Amino acid sequence: MRKVATYLADAAMTMNPVAMCVPTNLSEIEKDWKACAKRGYFTDPVFQYDTAELKRIAQLGNKLEEYHTYIRTNCTPENEIDSAILSILGSRIVDATLTSEMAYGILNKDDRHTMGAILRKYGRPSAGISLRSYEIIENPSTYRTGEKSRFDADTLKTLQSLQFNAADMRKHFVEIFKFYGFQTWECVIDSRVQNAVDARDKTESGKSQLVIPARKTADGRKLCSLISHEIESHVRGSENSRALFKQLLGDGSPLSPLINLLAKADDEKLYEGVAKMADVFTNGDTSKPHPYYVIAINQALRGDNYAHFGAVAETIYGLKHNAGITSDQALDFAWNVTRRVYRGCTNTAKPRFANTKDLAYFIGYTLTQCVPTSYLDFSSMSIVDLQVLVQAGVDLNHPAYPNQDAVSFIVGK
Repeated sequence: MRKVATYLADAAMTMNPVAMCVPTNLSEIEKDWKACAKRGYFTDPVFQYDTAELKRIAQLGNKLEEYHTYIRTNCTPENEIDSAILSILGSRIVDATLTSEMAYGILNKDDRHTMGAILRKYGRPSAGISLRSYEIIENPSTYRTGEKSRFDADTLKTLQSLQFNAADMRKHFVEIFKFYGFQTWECVIDSRVQNAVDARDKTESGKSQLVIPARKTADGRKLCSLISHEIESHVRGSENSRALFKQLLGDGSPLSPLINLLAKADDEKLYEGVAKMADVFTNGDTSKPHPYYVIAINQALRGDNYAHFGAVAETIYGLKHNAGITSDQALDFAWNVTRRVYRGCTNTAKPRFANTKDLAYFIGYTLTQCVPTSYLDFSSMSIVDLQVLVQAGVDLNHPAYPNQDAVSFIVGK
């Protein structure tokens, strides 16, 4: 049993559904795309992907159900908690299988197939969420509630005068890992990553990593945001969930190799919602998740002439520019939103494709205002996961790693 659990974990924990969808040629095409857009030509870029990685993930999917069937057949739950754990394991197998399906679709340039797996994994925006998104664009004052940054003006000025490169950031992140006692995460600088710092429970190596782009720089305010978002929210949530499953399974359980897998859902609404709460606490309500992902996804899923990359980007550009920011800023924003919505797409000129993963920010932030506060410490799991555990009698009120406000540990405030 332990061997099969190990095989399953070794496979599923290397299947990252977000990282595999990131085009490998973004830095090559971004400059030319923006140059064309500045002249009024919002084109449909051609994305390239890591085919070797996609093949690996697509092939791993063939073994997942076999391993899961063996475990399900040979494990008899003795109580409600056992049943809850096996139920959550079943949802993780669904997650991994859909990731494999997405990889298969991208490899075969079958965007319809990829889209089907994405919608089953992440869903689509509801009518209510869509309506609220447009309302916020039209009346932004209804969304801003006056939350202030945790830092006063003098502290912010000081923080914004500081500059950190990737090595500097790594040094501070490693300090936070030691501060909390997180021993199962690596902090790495990766030249292949072009954009954001990213906490990855699942990586090709199977090791959990906080990844920093090699060319990344940040001022002191941004560093504080990264600490609270990536480490205090994402990493800490994962570590709490792992500690919980270790406790529930007990010493010597043949299912213990599955702890990290059980602890991380691909449904990231709570995961990103909690991180956005941290952003607002650090920076004020200007860091609330914006509704533009919802709007871009809505338009991309339409079956008309305005449902392709260029048209979606032009719409987002127009909305942001009309909101008062410069043309260049609006163009940067439109590119970043639209290229994320089209991650995994192999023909960006066709309608009805949208990677809906980024709905998690806007929807998740709303949900976090409604769930029990005990859920927030275990944000790597889905709300459904946590409900299943609570119904089985699990107490979530004593996380292994309570929030220690690591930002104050670094900046002293």
